[in-house]
Amino acid sequence: MPEFNPDMPESTTQPLRGDLTARPSDVWEDASGAWRRATQVVSREVDQRPIRTALISVGAGYLLGGGLFTPLTARLVGTGLRLALRTLALPAIATGAITLGKQFLSDDGHRPNRFD
Repeated sequence: MPEFNPDMPESTTQPLRGDLTARPSDVWEDASGAWRRATQVVSREVDQRPIRTALISVGAGYLLGGGLFTPLTARLVGTGLRLALRTLALPAIATGAITLGKQFLSDDGHRPNRFD
């Protein structure tokens, strides 16, 4: 038996959602209300961000269509990783080259000899 909670109002007139005693008309109203809210959210999203919504739809269709474990996906992931690594590595290499160049061409009057 559930414990009494004074903060929670007791209601004996309406059945709990998902209760087996709910009438079919109540279930239908709940389902149609949820469907209406979902279509409003999607409609608002399409109006505000159409390109993002289209890309999400294409991606979801690709995944649901079985495209996750295909050669195309492997190529796309490989290309994305290569581009990401180049993007991350290029600034580090450039910074190292600049630091090395500054050390090599220091203004203290002493140019290091390559064979020292």
